[in-house]
Amino acid sequence: MPKALRALFERWRPASMSDHAPVLEAVFSTGHTNRNFLVRLAGERLVVRMPDADQARFGIDRSVEEKILTCVDSEALCAPVMYCEPSTGVLVTRYLSSRALRFDGPSAERSISRIADTLSRVHRIDIDVPAVRLVDRIRHYLRETSRCSDATRLRARRWSDACSPILEKYMLSRWRPSLCHNDLVAANILDIGPQVRLIDWEYAALGDPFFDLAAVVEEHGLAELDRELLLLAYGEPGPDAYLRLYHARVIHRLLGLLWYLVRLDCQATRSEAMDAALKRHEHALASLLKEGVDG
Repeated sequence: MPKALRALFERWRPASMSDHAPVLEAVFSTGHTNRNFLVRLAGERLVVRMPDADQARFGIDRSVEEKILTCVDSEALCAPVMYCEPSTGVLVTRYLSSRALRFDGPSAERSISRIADTLSRVHRIDIDVPAVRLVDRIRHYLRETSRCSDATRLRARRWSDACSPILEKYMLSRWRPSLCHNDLVAANILDIGPQVRLIDWEYAALGDPFFDLAAVVEEHGLAELDRELLLLAYGEPGPDAYLRLYHARVIHRLLGLLWYLVRLDCQATRSEAMDAALKRHEHALASLLKEGVDG
């Protein structure tokens, strides 16, 4: 068992589990900013997250995350929280047996309805946490690229310049800030039977709810008809909403692209998986800009 993991269970253990020793069952695929472990303790399976990157550089505030987790846990929207340590970024949750939520085949329409309902519940939560403007987050990552190599900085600037007309239109739009997850990659959406739960809330904040919808569209490759079904199920149909969704899709891809540029520059060695993910974001963003809202 890794030293940091062993130290965690030396300083924290639920009273009901105090007489039991933790057993490391598995090391999950290492995340881009965290290490994740599956641990068995007193017959329960727990997931332990331990950060391994400069959290501030990626806009992560663990104290805000703790407040949000307390709220969404009470609404049964996340994996049940066992322990949260904002000072270190350590998080312990119960392990949920789940499968990926599928947006293809016969169950696609039902999955779209289920994720729309889940996001509606998240976006209706009343919570006092900081708001994050996506344009400001883009500017933050662009500032971070100034500390990177010349090639990375120029690559980031080229893409941000290409998206500037969309960013200008987006900044003029009006909407009510809502609690948003802000990182709805496929791995963070769990289908646990009657429920859909979301994990990895570290980027959550008040923001544009259409950014969450855009992430679902982009990360699952939803075609035009499915995009319209998603907006209808969410309660925001029509051409104005479809245009707003398109703008949010562009911003989702640009943010992902900039995030990977900064993260790759932080690493001592190149990661083939992260290089491939960066290229996917670039390809998808180029297609969005070329095809426009009707693409």
